[in-house]
Amino acid sequence: MITAYHRLARLERTRPYRWWRPAVELAVAGLLFVVLQAVWVVPFLLINGAEQPGGIAEGNPTSMLFGYGAIALTIPAAFVAAWASGRDVRALWSIERRFRWRFFLPALAAFAAPSVLALAVGVLAFGAPPARLDAVFFSCVAITVLLLPLQCLAEELLFRGTLVQSVGAWASSPWVAYLAPVPLFVFGHTGGGGQLVTVSIFALLAALLVHRTGGLELALALHIVNNANVSYANFSGIADLDSLRAFLPVAGLLGAFVLAVLANVVVGTKVAPMPTYDAHLRHLPHPTGDLLFQSAASPAHGGVPVVAPWFAQTLGPQMHGWANQLPWVRTAQGSGTTTAQLTNDHLRLTYTVRTEPEISFGLRVDNLDDVPRRIQLALHPYWAVDAAHARVTGLEGAPYLDKVAGVTRTLEAPIVFGEEVDRVVRTTAQCSLSDAHRTLTFTPHGTDHVVVWNPGPEVCAQDENLGADDWAGFVCVEPALLGESRDGVVLAPGESAEIGLDVHVTAPTQP
Repeated sequence: MITAYHRLARLERTRPYRWWRPAVELAVAGLLFVVLQAVWVVPFLLINGAEQPGGIAEGNPTSMLFGYGAIALTIPAAFVAAWASGRDVRALWSIERRFRWRFFLPALAAFAAPSVLALAVGVLAFGAPPARLDAVFFSCVAITVLLLPLQCLAEELLFRGTLVQSVGAWASSPWVAYLAPVPLFVFGHTGGGGQLVTVSIFALLAALLVHRTGGLELALALHIVNNANVSYANFSGIADLDSLRAFLPVAGLLGAFVLAVLANVVVGTKVAPMPTYDAHLRHLPHPTGDLLFQSAASPAHGGVPVVAPWFAQTLGPQMHGWANQLPWVRTAQGSGTTTAQLTNDHLRLTYTVRTEPEISFGLRVDNLDDVPRRIQLALHPYWAVDAAHARVTGLEGAPYLDKVAGVTRTLEAPIVFGEEVDRVVRTTAQCSLSDAHRTLTFTPHGTDHVVVWNPGPEVCAQDENLGADDWAGFVCVEPALLGESRDGVVLAPGESAEIGLDVHVTAPTQP
């Protein structure tokens, strides 16, 4: 299952996780949140005089510029803090490591609709707002449109991003991760008891939206609508009325909250089907023991990572492509078979794993683009064996690239381990991996290479993402479609390619 949003700080890292790193992130974020506001507040007071500019709720351009600007300037705080703690800063946005405009824009339109309707009813029933439609009024409108969304973004990044993910690095429960920042958010918004109730409801709805959709987009949309509604009610003078018109902005806000509740149901199951998966199989139970190795030092090293749409960095900057970095959607499950799909960059990947009656894997790519695409496919299984006594047979006589030595050779004997091995073998043949405990026989389909890899003790000792003795617990035998010259294969528009792997396990006959 793909890492939940509140747990991304634990696994999506550029440096290994340590228990103290989330504390560093919180400290840096808090410090920058104060310092960056001071960068805005101090010059603002010097320019406008020492007299307090007032709160945002006073509804004048000076107070709005002062309040919204100070918070908006703290946007970099969350990203700098995430970088300082050694994690992927893109994970602040969503489980897809990006801002998902396809979620944000429809949500913004939907949440704003009740307020727009309330505004229209107010104009038709009561005429122009109480405030004069002068330069001051339109200055407030401009600040609301241009600066208020940035203020909302800064708060979402801090309260539903940094705080949630930092707490989530320590606590696996979403209840703890999402509820812990709520009091800070609520009491950071001053006002009467009624306002605190509204802010509390909003904070809980926003947290639920982030958890259900795996990102900040819908919470940000609701935040913008909420703040814009309140801002307009203040600077238009409607909030000061005693008539029915003063209730219209409240009605618009209640409508947005109701839609947010519905969005938690609809979006979480339709637009972003839950649960989603990273398609990284981590365990493969078998009577002889789990067939897959899993490193305690890094979850990325172990199981069966999916490699697509390229191998290594042949066709792009991300190591082994983006297939193992984005969320997949499970499309079928039952009778020992699970199928998941991922569509990205005009390519559709379909991944099928069967565990009954025999173990098999299938990985297919369809070119949905209107131009030819060059792709590569591979599976990267970490087979659990005693590497010091393991050997790979069946590849003898095949040419291979020795990536350690940087030369091309012909394989003349079984591959054994004890030092770094990284060989890209040009073959379609069946091969076997065996130790004293069991033999795994691999039958590939649709492939043109087999990659055999083990880091050996020296590399393990130097790589902080591997345990010092990890090399002795696995060997990677990877079926791959790399292309004749290892530069990929070209798929015409509408064309597909598919690789497969059948695995047969035998144990030595007991005397």
